[in-house]
Amino acid sequence: MQHNNWLKPTALGILLFLVFFTIGKTAAQTPTLPFPIINPLNPLQNFPQSFDLGDPTNLNQTIVYDPETGTFVFRDIIGKDTYFRAPQAMTLEEYLQYEEKKSFSLDWKEIVAEESAENRTFELPIKIGSKAFESFFGSDQITITPGGNLEISLGANHSRVDNPILPMRQRNITRFDFNQNINMDITGQIGTNMKVNMKYNTRANFDFENISKLERTGKEDDILQKIALGQVSLELPTTLIPSSQTLFGFKTQLKFGRSTVDFIVAQSKGKRTEINVTGKAQVQKFEITADNYEANRHYFLNLYHQQHYDTAMSTLPVVNSTTYITRIEVWVTNRSSITENTRNIVAFSDLGEAKPSNCQGNPGAYATQELPDNQANGLYDWASVQPLVRGFSNAVLALSAQVNSPGPFIQAVDYEKVENARKLNENEFTYNALLGYVSLNTALNNDEVLAVAYEYTYRGQTYQVGEFSTDGTSGQEALILKLIKPTITNPKNKIWDLMMKNVYSIGAYQVDQLGFKIDVYYNNRETSVLQPFLPFDGIDKKQIVTLLDMDKINQNNQPFSDGVFDFAPFNVVGNKIDNGGTINRKNGRIFFTTVEPFGKTLAEKLTAANVPALYVNQLAYTELYDSTKTAAQQIPSKNRFVFKGEFQSSISSEIPLNVMNIPQGAVVVTAGGMRLVEGVDYTVDYAFSRVKRSVPIPHQ
Repeated sequence: MQHNNWLKPTALGILLFLVFFTIGKTAAQTPTLPFPIINPLNPLQNFPQSFDLGDPTNLNQTIVYDPETGTFVFRDIIGKDTYFRAPQAMTLEEYLQYEEKKSFSLDWKEIVAEESAENRTFELPIKIGSKAFESFFGSDQITITPGGNLEISLGANHSRVDNPILPMRQRNITRFDFNQNINMDITGQIGTNMKVNMKYNTRANFDFENISKLERTGKEDDILQKIALGQVSLELPTTLIPSSQTLFGFKTQLKFGRSTVDFIVAQSKGKRTEINVTGKAQVQKFEITADNYEANRHYFLNLYHQQHYDTAMSTLPVVNSTTYITRIEVWVTNRSSITENTRNIVAFSDLGEAKPSNCQGNPGAYATQELPDNQANGLYDWASVQPLVRGFSNAVLALSAQVNSPGPFIQAVDYEKVENARKLNENEFTYNALLGYVSLNTALNNDEVLAVAYEYTYRGQTYQVGEFSTDGTSGQEALILKLIKPTITNPKNKIWDLMMKNVYSIGAYQVDQLGFKIDVYYNNRETSVLQPFLPFDGIDKKQIVTLLDMDKINQNNQPFSDGVFDFAPFNVVGNKIDNGGTINRKNGRIFFTTVEPFGKTLAEKLTAANVPALYVNQLAYTELYDSTKTAAQQIPSKNRFVFKGEFQSSISSEIPLNVMNIPQGAVVVTAGGMRLVEGVDYTVDYAFSRVKRSVPIPHQ
């Protein structure tokens, strides 16, 4: 018995040892999970879950305060009364710590959501529940992403003039000012096959900059490979039909096995030009119609210079002029955010005009001489001492109330008031010191103002028109200037004649006299054939270029016409021209030797040749000079003169294209009849319109 009692506890001990050993060994052999799941029962855990699918959607969590134990009990219930996990309790301190941690987490989520919403583009995903729509477009979702900005400015200007002479309705004048600037672009996706691309900018210089395109691309085995509407391009491997990148219309591509069919109905929005490069020279042809003069860029400084221009240019290559401009400042409306070299200005159209016939209004007493000067009439002496005019803010009120001489004044006719006008730098314009005109590098808009102040010498005497910014007037006071161009274009106004309408651009730079040719042709009414002479007795023996006084000297600068355009280049030093000429070699501008070559000049030559007055009226294009450019272009019966020629300019490794804003892919280069590859054989700088050769191109 004793032996058995001792044996039982020993056996029981051995059994318990084996059980605990087995349990310990099993726990030691438990593998470590790569994504351990932490027990989520403790809400205060400080370590994040590595792998958690989250709570089910039908789980309801409640927090109940137990007054007996003074704890907060967390309960997770599924349905009505089924516990998802055992309830957990927190003391007051633990619960406050839990709420603080929860509020921090929510704050960070809200901040991240707000920043994401600000940076997120505005999209409109629309789903179309149609199988046919999905099969055609590849998907049932439409996504549109608009961008850009829209600026609208509204204003009103009300002025009251207590003038008993004026009617009651004219004493109170209210003007509304409305301006808008739209820069918008829309990109969209209709399904996976169709793309939408639209771009519109009210300040675009060219039509093709405003893109509007709707394009659908099919799959590889579809018959309808591509369909496009809007801005389309035509790329063909043949030279029989030239390619174009500036088309607007409809285009589709069909595929039938190995055969492809391209169908296009479009209108060309561009112009095709060719440039031939031979050796180290670039040869290009040009063609210009008589109505295509450069508007809003070239201006006479005074009607005195405009009326003496024909006489001064009649003795080329020597200019018959005794005036010489020594100093000039040019002011324009400030359309940019530039704040340097800006001043308030009040410009008068009659300032400096010495002849009553050249004045728009009544500027006061006239001087005995006809030279332009501030004392040529009484306008400057009166305006320069008016405190309201100098103060600028009430200048309109002071000028509108002026009924005696000088006056009355009408805004946009007799004067212009411009706030923060910008003075042009020397590299933004050129001026002719002998002939008295200024040429701007950039054309003005119709609503922009141009005003000047200049100083010149005449037979040893110095004269000044307008005020310079360095004349001593305070920066808060307005400058008194000579108005050249107002905000309203009206050919009936006197200063309409200040805009030069005898300057044409041939689209060339660094023009060489060698290889330069230009002829003027007339489109015969009866035969519709261009011919270099007019079909009338007495003048049919002369070339039109000779008839228009563009052929007065021969190639040796002797006063004999030779039937060839007079290549008399300007001498440009900085931004000043100190001689007379017919061409600016630097920028390719042709200047006729008379103010109205196809109007007054042609009529005088026809009358002198005893051409009947009926034919003189039919040929003389006087509307080109006494009407706006748009109105003159509506008379095709007189718009029958054409310039045709070619020019040659030297080149280097870069070939200038002589045009601006070329669409992408619109430049094609061939050498020896072989088409080169863009990006491999040559590169195109579309911003500056230049072609750079990557490898030497064989000379043609």
